[in-house]
Amino acid sequence: MRSAGLIVDNDHLVSSSRLGAALFRARTQSGRSLAAIARSSDGRFLPDQLVAVERGATVVCDDDMAALVAAYELAAKPWVPAAGLDLVLDRATASDLDPSGRDGGHVTPPRSIAERFVALSVLLGIDSTSGPLQMSTLADALEVPLTAAIDLVQDTLHTGSAGIGEAIDRLGRRYAVPQLGFRVGETAMGTVLVAPRRGSSQPTARLVDGGPLADLIG
Repeated sequence: MRSAGLIVDNDHLVSSSRLGAALFRARTQSGRSLAAIARSSDGRFLPDQLVAVERGATVVCDDDMAALVAAYELAAKPWVPAAGLDLVLDRATASDLDPSGRDGGHVTPPRSIAERFVALSVLLGIDSTSGPLQMSTLADALEVPLTAAIDLVQDTLHTGSAGIGEAIDRLGRRYAVPQLGFRVGETAMGTVLVAPRRGSSQPTARLVDGGPLADLIG
């Protein structure tokens, strides 16, 4: 991990604030100190860097994210199928990266949000055109009328096939932690994610912690 603890990466799938909160819970529940976690990483992370990660104040690369999940021994959770996933707007995503408070320090253009949403829907098996609740969430996030959000997604589907294909390939290679949701992008209203619906997991489902999204999907 870079000594400054800042890696500019606006294509990541894991919300920094959600990752930080999950790692903090795992550490406190285990009773381990930041120093102990740092030692277990064989010098990869310093305690002050871990503080920034737990606060959601730094975006880490995929390799570091995998190392953090291992160092904190983040518990695996049941895989949630498409029927148990929703598009959500996480308003509690404050970050020290930028005065805007957004994860990654910028607001994602609406077209890019639509493209990533469609790409993730394809990867995860979600019908992105049949969920009025999802479209209303997108409209709230972008601060546009519901009809405008629907038009944006439909236009992306009809005219953005090349970009969607590239996004599917790109996002499929990115590291994901399914229990934390899949980050779509940042808006002035908060972070947009595809995330498990509360109570949607099945005890008999396979357990997953983290890994490249395409590998987790199988």
